[in-house]
Amino acid sequence: MNVVLREMQITMGVTAKPTFTRIVRWPKAIPQYAPDHMRKEIRIEQLLRQHRGLLLGGNAHRGVAMSDCGDSAVILAEQVKQILAK
Repeated sequence: MNVVLREMQITMGVTAKPTFTRIVRWPKAIPQYAPDHMRKEIRIEQLLRQHRGLLLGGNAHRGVAMSDCGDSAVILAEQVKQILAK
């Protein structure tokens, strides 16, 4: 809950404490990564550096939301461009 309150303050300037809260979990909503996901991603990135031209993309790596996938696609396209320019 603290994360939500902090983000509301940053993005909308809301500083008042809520009068009530309710957390609802939607099992079929956007998937959540496992707690050790970032550790695995760091290791994958280290291994990828050993294989020039091998690139990974998609929602399994840099975010599952549509905006994350778009951002990831831009990064991937830039990496392809750099490889082809060599």
